[in-house]
Amino acid sequence: MPLPAQTPAAQSGSGMYPEGYAPITGMCHLHRSCALVLEDGFSSAFVAAHETGHVLGMEHDGEANNCADDVPLGSIMSPRVQATFHRYHWSRCSWRELHQYLHTYDCLRDDPFNHDWPAQPQLPGFHYSMDQQCRFDFGPGYSICTA
Repeated sequence: MPLPAQTPAAQSGSGMYPEGYAPITGMCHLHRSCALVLEDGFSSAFVAAHETGHVLGMEHDGEANNCADDVPLGSIMSPRVQATFHRYHWSRCSWRELHQYLHTYDCLRDDPFNHDWPAQPQLPGFHYSMDQQCRFDFGPGYSICTA
């Protein structure tokens, strides 16, 4: 099924399959305020950031703006997500596009919830140390750098 216009799909570094999908400027639209991300380990955070950028109004660097020079440097809004834990940044175009649209997203200032929830003794989910997270993503023998 083809993707609708204005909804780029993030490609992995290998380009073999899409890892994410989000409508550009979808924030605050009833049927477009979402992003889909294929969970594939901790590096999926870059795809999630990329797709969130689209929902907030950011285009791919070098396609609809003049930030092609940022792509090989690991820009998060590169057409193909190539950011790594050692090389990632938001380009000047991403910053400009965010500031162009951010003030128009009134839903981000809306607080429709009553926050009378009971306090939980412990948050749901699991707690993993930084060393455990490194081993999950990179394998045995890896740990957080303390230098």
